Amino acid sequence: MRGRLGFIVLVIFGSFCVYCAQNVVGGSGGSNGNGGNDGSGGGGMVGNAGADTCCTPPDPPPGDVLFDQKFTPTLVSNQCVSPGIDVAGHRTIVVHGNLDGVQWSFGGAVGWVWQSSVTPSALVVLDGRLGKQLRIGFAATCASNGVCECPTDPSPLTVVGYKQ
Repeated sequence: MRGRLGFIVLVIFGSFCVYCAQNVVGGSGGSNGNGGNDGSGGGGMVGNAGADTCCTPPDPPPGDVLFDQKFTPTLVSNQCVSPGIDVAGHRTIVVHGNLDGVQWSFGGAVGWVWQSSVTPSALVVLDGRLGKQLRIGFAATCASNGVCECPTDPSPLTVVGYKQ
């Protein structure tokens, strides 16, 4: 009984190894002309891997440009902010601009909430799961009487979202 079980395991393992070797080396000819499987015709578990033999993760797809323009910030509660930018469905958000903070919103009753962990910078990477929209905060100039103003010169801002 013990010998049979060992033989069955050996046959299954050997068949898998032969299948993998044939799929990668022999393949269906592929479109690269060398007879290997370049992922274009083999199919199956190994063929769909595109002959990636060293287990490196694939490059992420290019990001979606969500906002890329110059604009004049709006004064909201003594804070200068950008227009709301829809970031829903993007896991990672990269912001290029001279920002002081970030506000997030899910569009509910709470409205806009400041993200306290953002350090003022010209390049910030954000977690897109924090909200469906974001606004970028910029420094306001406030007088001694408490009246604040936003800069009148347009601020450049680029926001890119990545789905992975």
